[in-house]
Amino acid sequence: MKKLKFIIFFLLIVNFSFAQNYLNITYLKVPRQNISEFLSLHKEMSEISQGENRLIKRHSVYAHRHAGNYSLVVVNSFDSPADIGKDQSASGANLTAYSNSLSEEDKKSFNKKRSRWFNLYLEGHTDEVRVRSKDSGFTNENFDPTKKSIVVVSWYNPKWSDLGEFRKVFEKQKFETEKRLGNCQLALSTGHYSGRGPTFSAAMWYPSWEAFAKNEAELDKLQSENNDNNDGARLWEIGGAHWDDILVSVGLMMDGKFVLAK
Repeated sequence: MKKLKFIIFFLLIVNFSFAQNYLNITYLKVPRQNISEFLSLHKEMSEISQGENRLIKRHSVYAHRHAGNYSLVVVNSFDSPADIGKDQSASGANLTAYSNSLSEEDKKSFNKKRSRWFNLYLEGHTDEVRVRSKDSGFTNENFDPTKKSIVVVSWYNPKWSDLGEFRKVFEKQKFETEKRLGNCQLALSTGHYSGRGPTFSAAMWYPSWEAFAKNEAELDKLQSENNDNNDGARLWEIGGAHWDDILVSVGLMMDGKFVLAK
């Protein structure tokens, strides 16, 4: 059993970091006072909707802390864009099948909860599909997706003609530095596929606010020591519009259960 759990955990990490797959990202505007209610409903609906007909590879939820105008982010991972719509249909079918298996009284109660969850999910939401950059970033051996992390998402909008160069410079300038400092436990980048979103984004996971603060201090020190860094100048020259969001991990699906981050 321990060996099986280790294999599952290892596959989760590999899929999370280096597989080239598609991320269906939904930005929710669940009112702050309703987040606890929503997460309780989301856990129930997510677990009930599981089944062999599902095509989703990974499901994670993050809470917004700084920057963007949303309260929660849902990230679903797929092997192809075509799987996204098919999986949504399968999820809905599984929820309906479960509802139909209940007594009339229980069915009425369940459908009321399902409707409440769906309304909280949809009201004011936006979404986009992004594709992970193959072999980009790194994973620290200590990274545990079930633990609460501080996630910094950096957005850039280089021209499509500069995107290839920008990725290479970012990998060298940012990810190699983050890996060397050792405070970041996971880093990956994505490109725009569909919906409204910048051409490039990078996400970096830190195990605590203290680790994030330490990383920022060390980056500032490096920057002051390397003012003549040509790669850094080129990064900002072709990076286009830039901003950052800071998220905190809430939970993820694992072995059919929605596990809250601790």
